[in-house]
Amino acid sequence: MVFDRLKKFKLCANREKCKFVCSRVKYLGLWITSKGIEVDQDKTATIQNIPSPRNLKQLQSFLQTCSWYRIFIPNFSDITRPLSNLSKKSTAWKWSEIEQQAFQTLKQCLITPPILRHVDPKKPFIIRTDASSYALGAVLLQGESPTDEQPVEYASRLLSSAEKNYSTTEREALAVVWALNKFRGYIEGAEITVTSDHQPLKWLMNLTSPTGRLARARAMSTSNTILQYED
Repeated sequence: MVFDRLKKFKLCANREKCKFVCSRVKYLGLWITSKGIEVDQDKTATIQNIPSPRNLKQLQSFLQTCSWYRIFIPNFSDITRPLSNLSKKSTAWKWSEIEQQAFQTLKQCLITPPILRHVDPKKPFIIRTDASSYALGAVLLQGESPTDEQPVEYASRLLSSAEKNYSTTEREALAVVWALNKFRGYIEGAEITVTSDHQPLKWLMNLTSPTGRLARARAMSTSNTILQYED
């Protein structure tokens, strides 16, 4: 398949940098295997040995290192929010129990991170979304059945000051819109099921004349998008 692509687009590969007949290949600090994409345990073991930051520079370095693995970590932005707030230059340095807990939680997430599934463009996708008072979270999954679902990628971001003023339903709708945009490169033209734990969202597809933010949210949903409520 790779050679067919190279031939089709008339590209050349550097033979010295290529590996053939391998069950796993290391690329950009990650392991590409037959099972999926895995983190390099040697790299994450190093993160486990990082002590609590004593200053802004150390905190920024820690966050930058962990950000590389954010696609493996559910709700990364929500977890790191106390650390991100403290990393702002306008914030006075004060390392409290809140920051320490976020620091330990983030390290814990990297002890046994999930294996990210290789995408099969012929199979349908599932997107699960969630929204808190501070952040949006989403995960893109694929699987033969609900018990076989595996993550393809996790994504999250903090809410802006204006978005924090949205109603709960508007924030949940925003999470759906944002997730569809975030994963567009994977899901374009595919069958998609979006699930949310916010039951009022299922009414969105049935509104005859939605307005404002809810109208924009429904406009993002295409004919091949199914919105489901999930406990």
